[in-house]
Amino acid sequence: MRSALLTSEGLSLASLPDPSPPQGGLLVALRACGVCGTDLEKVRGGYRATGRIGHEPAGVVREVGEGVEGLHPGDRVFAHHHVPCYACEVCRAGAFTFCPTFQSTN
Repeated sequence: MRSALLTSEGLSLASLPDPSPPQGGLLVALRACGVCGTDLEKVRGGYRATGRIGHEPAGVVREVGEGVEGLHPGDRVFAHHHVPCYACEVCRAGAFTFCPTFQSTN
């Protein structure tokens, strides 16, 4: 697997071992990935880096983890950078990206 990594040395491409899908998760073959302002701020040093950049991926399901239903190898998918609760006051107001209890997918 190829990955864009951000280290103290700067931005680089690395070859990493192919992961296995976790229980309840997927292994997705990346076909495209957005690079947004957050990623650019990480590269410029204005935002604390987490290692990998690019948190707006889209691709094709390669493997399905145990317990996953409704998704199969070959399905096209995308990953939102976080999952809001849809129940709090902020979500009910439609400001999902500001949900205080979001679950990170990055």
